[in-house]
Amino acid sequence: MPTGDFEINVPEFKLPRLGKNLVKVVVAALLGLWLASGLYKVEADEMGVVLRFGKLTNVTEPGLNYHFPFPVESVETPR
Repeated sequence: MPTGDFEINVPEFKLPRLGKNLVKVVVAALLGLWLASGLYKVEADEMGVVLRFGKLTNVTEPGLNYHFPFPVESVETPR
């Protein structure tokens, strides 16, 4: 029965390193998309009811409006 030491050579596989700039761009893009998700449209026959953490904070008129994105604020648009 052989008792000698042996080596198995497995080729190394390295994932490409992400540069710091690429990480910053991705984070900035995700933050921008999150902030843009706060835009909402209220139709002419509706009112925008803005809720911050579930409590009424503002009532908005028809048109394009902005609220802090989820999870801070949400909007209901009853007729």
